[in-house]
Amino acid sequence: MTIVIIAGGQGTRLWPLSRPEQPKHLLSLINEDSLLQNTISRVESLTNSIYIVPEASHVEDVKKQLPKYKNNIITEPTRRGTAHCILFALAELKNKIKPDEVIVFLHADHHIGDIDSFKETVEATVKASKEMNKITLIGVAPDYPATGFGYIKTGKEVTNEDGLPILSVEKFVEKPDAKTARTYFKSKKYLWNLGLFAGSINTFEAEIKKSNKDLWKRYNQLFNKDAIKKYMKFPNEPIDTALIEKVKDLVVVPGHFDWADVGSFKDLYEILRNGDSNVHKGKVYDIDSKESLVIADKKPIITIGLDNLIVIDTPEGILVCPKDKCQLVKDGVEKLNSKK
Repeated sequence: MTIVIIAGGQGTRLWPLSRPEQPKHLLSLINEDSLLQNTISRVESLTNSIYIVPEASHVEDVKKQLPKYKNNIITEPTRRGTAHCILFALAELKNKIKPDEVIVFLHADHHIGDIDSFKETVEATVKASKEMNKITLIGVAPDYPATGFGYIKTGKEVTNEDGLPILSVEKFVEKPDAKTARTYFKSKKYLWNLGLFAGSINTFEAEIKKSNKDLWKRYNQLFNKDAIKKYMKFPNEPIDTALIEKVKDLVVVPGHFDWADVGSFKDLYEILRNGDSNVHKGKVYDIDSKESLVIADKKPIITIGLDNLIVIDTPEGILVCPKDKCQLVKDGVEKLNSKK
């Protein structure tokens, strides 16, 4: 198998820790290693064929963090959404790997808890994709009725790989409201859509050609001499709507591992809390606070009586917000940028 790690994104939801010039996958948020380094560590034992796809402005940072992989970097010329990032990777790999070798696409900014179970799921996904010649997704059973993730409705069991069922995909559902999410959670027929999937170059090319003629046209432009110039003019489009949701015959492997996309400070709090009420990083001196995340980058912070608050202090900016409002951080950053 070949593993491709998508290392893009602007990281505005974790401002001021994460910013366009320093996106979250390059940050050491969970432990001493960055999210990107953690992603590499959990899959290195699966294959020697690992590639990273950063946006051009972050290539040098990736090389510094992953010197071992400096020759396995596929540089995306500019951000054009996951659809074109993946097209670019496929085009670059066409002369480097066999056309029937299964490629697993992962994200650099995800947090995985049970690594052994995750690796078993990846191996089962690769086997299923190879045997069935299908794009094969990875999902996880919901831990709670989340409204912030997309869902995959599963159908019947198609086959079985190493004890893991391979299920048909009935449909995709965008982020549901709270009532609908509770229904999905109780039904046991829905998985969180992690945006992780596998398939060979042959399989992806066949599905792109069949499912999205415009995407197929743009893919073929990547083999021309002016490929970079063409790429700069591509629209910004996610792979889900451009391809995955258009494919008629998909299967999914339900993984059983802890997963978070570290998409908000609430996510970060839940990952780091380890049973504690408060999470403190840096020089934080607290009295009588509860359920709060406080990060002090340089200066000491004294907190008194906080209740479900996020406090982040860095040289680039300060964030203070209720934990249940942290999904609005992106809106705050947009407001900040509009005033510059």
